[in-house]
Amino acid sequence: MAKRRFGVSISRDLADRLDELTKILDMDRSSLVEAALRSMIVEHAHYLVSHECSALIVLICSEETSISEVLMEFKDINITHLHDHKEARCNQIIIAAGQSTRIAKLYAKLNKVRKCRAKYVALHEEI
Repeated sequence: MAKRRFGVSISRDLADRLDELTKILDMDRSSLVEAALRSMIVEHAHYLVSHECSALIVLICSEETSISEVLMEFKDINITHLHDHKEARCNQIIIAAGQSTRIAKLYAKLNKVRKCRAKYVALHEEI
């Protein structure tokens, strides 16, 4: 496969963590970044074609965080919401089923919640 070279700028901290991971996984930077990008594109590319689908969204928050207002905006999709606390973390799991464009908007809003990290997992076959 032909390769295309281009430059990106990332924070020094992220670059250091990338270097640590390449050593642990015995991979070069380019291969690791390519694998990460491929994974993200596979997970999110289905937004390009509107369809019915399901997704798992995991929120890990550093403190008690209410997302009820966000969830209320998305009554048109089927949402199952689990909420748990471990130590100082607020862990929330959302299973969403509905139109892919609406699930994408839900994920985008949840990804902007302060002091939270969101992880998206598509629960469908690749399109």
